[in-house]
Parts: sequence; structure tokens; C-alpha cells
Amino acid sequence: MAIKNKIMLVFVMFLLIISIVNSADTGFKSPSATGEDYNLWTSPTDAFSSNDVYATESTAGQEQDYYNFGFSIPAGATINGVEITVEGWCPGSIIIDGDKCDVKVDLSDNGGTTYGTKKTLTYNVDGGEITQTLGGATSGNAYWGLTLIDTDFSNANFRARIEMDILTGGATEFDLDHIQAKVYYTVSDTCTYSSGNWNVNCYDNCTVSSTVNLAGNNLNIGGYGRFTVASNGKITNAGNIQYTGQSAVNRCSVYKYGEIS
Repeated sequence: MAIKNKIMLVFVMFLLIISIVNSADTGFKSPSATGEDYNLWTSPTDAFSSNDVYATESTAGQEQDYYNFGFSIPAGATINGVEITVEGWCPGSIIIDGDKCDVKVDLSDNGGTTYGTKKTLTYNVDGGEITQTLGGATSGNAYWGLTLIDTDFSNANFRARIEMDILTGGATEFDLDHIQAKVYYTVSDTCTYSSGNWNVNCYDNCTVSSTVNLAGNNLNIGGYGRFTVASNGKITNAGNIQYTGQSAVNRCSVYKYGEIS
């Protein structure tokens, strides 16, 4: 939708204000590949979804890697943390109180060449299937012993690895139903302009706080998030001004405190 009347643009801008915060997450993502470097569990692909069909292991030290989580993280985003959920159970018979299965999880940001800090989960024998969480958004262990940046979460780089650690008493094996990962991140609130048409992707949550001269080129506002012209900001000499992406899942909110002309 092209809008040449600047008064009409201002009207549209004030109608489209939505409360948006800079922090975001990917939602939980499931892997679609396994066994690249570590492939010792039985039926490992059964952990791609929650369906009560299991990847299993009964020998301590045996590991399985999972990858191709399909994350979509804006370029330049700051990573706040990674959360892993492990859905599973420890079958067997209780011989003494405290019989258990322990499993460990660690992450790689370089395609499995190296891994970070291992974290342990405990499942009581015959305690039923439960989902447990490791890591998080901002906790002290949310980085898993790694230095994480946005590009670490491509399918080529990110790996989650699970290890059968300890079986005690009457525990017979660990049954893994589903493994998932979620990445928490913060997007930038600044934006830059070089020349030509200015295509603003709102997921950058960018703020204009100085004078931007479009020299007659077009301003295209799309995506989702927030585009703000601050009170000390100004966009001048704009050609056509286009606003796209008005669906509920692809909508940019525009805040105008400064000038667009």
C-alpha cells in the first residue's frame, strides 16, 4: 500500500501502535536430524516429537547428538540464554529408595567440534514420564559454558547432545520421548541508512534519533516489531512511503514523535 499523503501516513502510524518489548524467544523447536558425530542410542529419531515412542539407552557414557532445530534469529541479536527440555522416564523396579537414571546434556555452537558445560537431570525409577528443563533465559547457567552469538544457532552450528550417565538399583534404561530447545534473545533498537530505498525490517526494533535524508527515495516499512522516529529524530525528503505486513503475525508498529516529510 503506497501512501504519498504525509498527513495520512501520520494517521496510520498512530492507529498501529502495539506494546512490543525488545526481548524475544524462538519458541521451543524440535530437531529433525541426529547421529552426526554421536550415534549410540537405540531409535534416536523417536525423540524428534512427543509421541510416547522412545529413544533408549542403558549403558553409561553412551551419547547421541541432535541438530537441525530450524531457529530463526534476527541478525545481530544478543543471545540471552538457551533452554533445553528433556521429556522422558526411567523404567525399572525400585530396589531401594533413590534408584534413578541420570542423564547429561551439553551444547555445541560449532557443529559438534567442541561442546560446553554438561548439565545433569535425574529421573526416579518408575516415576512416570516427566519433562524437565535445563538452562533458561538469563540464569547463570543459561550460556552452557559457551560464548553465544546469533550465528551459532544455524543448522550447521547448533547441536544438543544427551548422554546416559548413571543407572542405579533397579533402573533398566532411560527412555527419551522428546528433546527441544528454545533460544532467548534481544534485538537491537538502532537502525542505519546508507542510500537508495530504505527497507525497514521492524524486527530490528529500530529507533531514528537523528536526521535521515532519503533524497527522494522510498521508505518501505515491513516485518514485525517496532519502528520509532524519536522526538530528536527526523526523516526528510521521502518519496513514496509504503507500509506492508499488516497480518497478525507480520505487523510492524510505528511510533512517530519526530518528523517525517
